[in-house]
Amino acid sequence: MNNLSFIETIRVRNGVLENLFFHKKRMFETCKEFNIDFKEDYLENIIIPKDLSSKELKLRIIYSKNSFEHSLEIYNRRKISTLKLIEANDIDYSFKYEDRDKLNNLLKQKDGADEILIVKNGFITDTSFSNIVLLDQSNQLFTPTTYLLNGTQRQRLLAQNQIKEIPLTPKDLKNYKSLHLINALNEPLDTAPIQIENIY
Repeated sequence: MNNLSFIETIRVRNGVLENLFFHKKRMFETCKEFNIDFKEDYLENIIIPKDLSSKELKLRIIYSKNSFEHSLEIYNRRKISTLKLIEANDIDYSFKYEDRDKLNNLLKQKDGADEILIVKNGFITDTSFSNIVLLDQSNQLFTPTTYLLNGTQRQRLLAQNQIKEIPLTPKDLKNYKSLHLINALNEPLDTAPIQIENIY
């Protein structure tokens, strides 16, 4: 327990760290839960090099009781068009752990699909790296009430009433037009929609 490390991933555009309120909130809650000393101004003190300020960047922070360190890289989106439904009733990823072994083991079952969509106790949750939203016939966006990790993008979209929560089972997917992946680096329209018939 004392050696646990956690990750925080933040989108940086035009030299600005985005969605800081929810990232700080998650880091604060994680540090409180695991008795880690979180310095309130850590994120504000990260300097983005000027030669990268015009790029879309992925800021990755790894932190534990013993250290806080971060790295920057130019962000390249994955192209995902197919999802494999995988049942995993015992998985827990309620904090953003650096150790992703359980998720990576599930990924081994994707059978040629680009990514997995995890079903826990009969309800759809997340992919291995993102929350999801679904577009219905009236062009409204919904996200499952069941999730593995309450992502920062998900929290922001809910707070701004851009998405609504609903219970979601695999059988419910047919009621929607498309599925979109969201995480700290992706808003609903940042990636191509995944067609429902490509979820199996």
